[in-house]
Amino acid sequence: MKTIIEQFDDIMAHRSGIDFSVHEELKEVPLLGEVINLPVRELLLIFFDIERVFDFKIPEEDVLNNGFTTYNNILNIIEKYMNNRKTNILRNKCFS
Repeated sequence: MKTIIEQFDDIMAHRSGIDFSVHEELKEVPLLGEVINLPVRELLLIFFDIERVFDFKIPEEDVLNNGFTTYNNILNIIEKYMNNRKTNILRNKCFS
């Protein structure tokens, strides 16, 4: 089974054409900026791919608070919700 980062890298490579595991220097570069110049449409598709692959809804506040601007910012959102999910699963097992 692929890790969270591997799954996210697959999404990003598919939508941006960039292998961020090879080009780590781009992980803090704005996706819509001059360097990466990702079309807004592709960023929207990344949003929906993440919700589908990781099975959670990205809250509007995470997008509005500059959470969807760089590779690392988006990865932080994914990891936050995946970690919350693991915590809830463990908590439910302990109390069941």
